[in-house]
Amino acid sequence: MQSEAASNQPESRYQLLSVIARGGQAAIWRARDVETDEEVALKLLSGALAKNPDAIERLRRERAALVALAGTCAVRVIDGPHEHAGAPCVALELLDGTDLETRLSQLERSGTRLSFPEVTQVIEPLVQTLHKAHGLGIVHRDLKPANVFLLPDGSIRLIDFGFARLEFESRMTQFGIIMGSPCYIAPELWHGHANTSGVSVDIYSLGVMVYRMLAGHPPFETQSLVEMRELATAGRRPSLRQHRPELSERVDEWVERALAANPEERYASVRDLWEALCEIVEQPKPSSWSVIPRAVAASLHPKRVAEALWRAGEVLWGRLRDGDSGDAAEHEVSGPPAVGRPQRRPQRPRFPPKHVREREEAGPDSEAPITLIPMSIPPRSAKAVSAASPALGQHANMTATLRERSKRRKKNKRRRVHQAQRKAKNQRRRARGRK
Repeated sequence: MQSEAASNQPESRYQLLSVIARGGQAAIWRARDVETDEEVALKLLSGALAKNPDAIERLRRERAALVALAGTCAVRVIDGPHEHAGAPCVALELLDGTDLETRLSQLERSGTRLSFPEVTQVIEPLVQTLHKAHGLGIVHRDLKPANVFLLPDGSIRLIDFGFARLEFESRMTQFGIIMGSPCYIAPELWHGHANTSGVSVDIYSLGVMVYRMLAGHPPFETQSLVEMRELATAGRRPSLRQHRPELSERVDEWVERALAANPEERYASVRDLWEALCEIVEQPKPSSWSVIPRAVAASLHPKRVAEALWRAGEVLWGRLRDGDSGDAAEHEVSGPPAVGRPQRRPQRPRFPPKHVREREEAGPDSEAPITLIPMSIPPRSAKAVSAASPALGQHANMTATLRERSKRRKKNKRRRVHQAQRKAKNQRRRARGRK
């Protein structure tokens, strides 16, 4: 509380107004940015957690995940200081509306349920965001209606990446720790495998959310955590068609696979899960998806993703357009040529999408989206990436460092094995000599 009481000091950039919510590790404040005179949602660590290295690291990773997902329905991060009166913080956009949990609870009390078009309005942006997050190595791990915010204009926001796991970061969760809300916890998390869980965790949670939105209640309802664990890990999967007879019989097969106790039996991605349901209810599938997750799904290393992001700015938005003046050359991104590779530039799309044309008309200084990125371009070196973008360069350098450490560990392990083999061979020789 001392850090919160001292947070209204004149030198602080943010002026705290009121508490929006309090969690186990941080509090969300409605705050005013003194420099811009705009209100923000400030996620602030306070008390003993303000000095806890693990809590600080989780807050840093949450900010990194949200920055990587800019342009999706993930809540937007506002640039600003990372500390407020000495306490770590993250400034987020201030949301006006209600969360999906409140909305569903109101419908369930009145005995009504959402139609599939209404479910589509909420789930499809989530699928696109999670699909891109999984492609970038980000797993939410706490997907539930309370973390989905409904805005008055009909759009949604995915919030609270505090438990997110980043594939390119070191593990923080200890074995045996169960994370998440009981109703939406994947079966493998009940066994304490949070540190080794992958995208299948979010796939299961999304399946539970879709089931609840269509059926009017969660798939497993019980007041006991022990019974909840038994039902989730070994219980029979409930029937969705029993509550929605107008749906096809195949919808129960979809439930069996989406909520499978074995992660390997579930859908391979959130996109596959949603497309399969759209096919069952005879609804059109989404027409466009992000290109990045498809490339990462094909074993593309996160370092190559960072390099492709940097090259996309050069290829799609750094070239001179026909009729441009020579001043535009100042904005062209240039880097050291790749050693041993010819410098080829793929042709720009003949008919670029609408959002790409809008970006180009806005000017070269505008922020480029991370969709439609050609992944077949030869990767640049970490030094070239760092020169163009410090943030991406830091990530690339960190990934390269982790790879070198892994190589050294494997080399040392092989050396120890060879030494042990030579020692055993010499001992056998000496034993034969004594005989």
